[in-house]
Amino acid sequence: MIVGLRDRLKDGSPIVMVNDNVQYAGVHIPLDLILSEVAERAGFQTEMLWHAPRGKGNSSQQMERFGRKELRKGVWVWRKI
Repeated sequence: MIVGLRDRLKDGSPIVMVNDNVQYAGVHIPLDLILSEVAERAGFQTEMLWHAPRGKGNSSQQMERFGRKELRKGVWVWRKI
């Protein structure tokens, strides 16, 4: 997705993504950090990672098995360089 966008954007163009981190089998997956690394390798600069002051809970299936864990949610801005 990120590489395909890079080829269609002019230099200096931003990509804005709103998303949440997730939990899988009780393990926190930091999508904000992982996707920012992918974006930087694809030719974007991470301009901003804004995290909401309060996170979200994990899914009911995850809570039942692993307990409630608050996960980051936020807005990410990358700019094509």
